Amino acid sequence: MSKRKFITLVPLNYNDGSEVPKEIRDQIYEGLFELAGGHYTAGTGQGAFRMKSGNKQVDRCAEVWIWVEEEDVAELKRMVARFADLLGQESMYLESPTTSVEFIEPQSKEAEPWFRHVIQWFRHIIQWARHKKTAQKYNKKGIEA
Repeated sequence: MSKRKFITLVPLNYNDGSEVPKEIRDQIYEGLFELAGGHYTAGTGQGAFRMKSGNKQVDRCAEVWIWVEEEDVAELKRMVARFADLLGQESMYLESPTTSVEFIEPQSKEAEPWFRHVIQWFRHIIQWARHKKTAQKYNKKGIEA
């Protein structure tokens, strides 16, 4: 089933520069996990944002990926708005790239009878290529392979 991907930037510091406590960050991540069933922190970075006052605010943020069902998009937006309030932000970044996300479950090679034949075919090609490469190597030296 296809899900919709979102990216949000979670500030690691309050606007006064003090660090957001780990307990608060954990609360945010747990909320995202409860809604989406998972999340991914792609890393941290720093950006500059214009405040309503016109002042420049530089924030260190964690880039967090979330994937939700279409019917959960409104709840995700409400949740990010609550995070903004919790963190004392004027607003929070929420991106919705024009992609969908699928989680492909593993499939054993026994599940597909043709898979064994494909693997054997690839093995033959690899053996042939190795033999041909060896033959070319010896032929350059004037030796019969």
